Amino acid sequence: MKKSVHVATGIVKNHKDEFLIAKRREGTHLAGRWEFPGGKVEDNEPVLEALLREMHEELGIHIKLAIPFCTVNHYYADKDKHVMLDFHMVAEYSGEPFGKEGQEVCWTPRQELHTYDFPEANHEVLALLVKQQSSY
Repeated sequence: MKKSVHVATGIVKNHKDEFLIAKRREGTHLAGRWEFPGGKVEDNEPVLEALLREMHEELGIHIKLAIPFCTVNHYYADKDKHVMLDFHMVAEYSGEPFGKEGQEVCWTPRQELHTYDFPEANHEVLALLVKQQSSY
């Protein structure tokens, strides 16, 4: 039976055009790969509420403004798992982001995002970020 997971994901950018990425922890699917922070949307939870909750739980920040960026659907055959990732550009937030759950996080320039090992489900959004670099 195929498992389906809905994920709210934040693309956090600073004034230097750097993006905050997090390393998946050991014991998780795709451990050791980098991703944009986020987490599972609970049953009957609005996506924006999930994003606000996850950004605080994972990074210790409070989102003031998040703009829908894109939605990516991806199937991982190795886990018989479908993921739907709702990406939001985090335009304003308060607090200084850190790996609140012990995960490694770092700021990386837009032009270096491709040098990190991201899960396949993130490849589409990475291409969009490079393509639209003058807009965001």
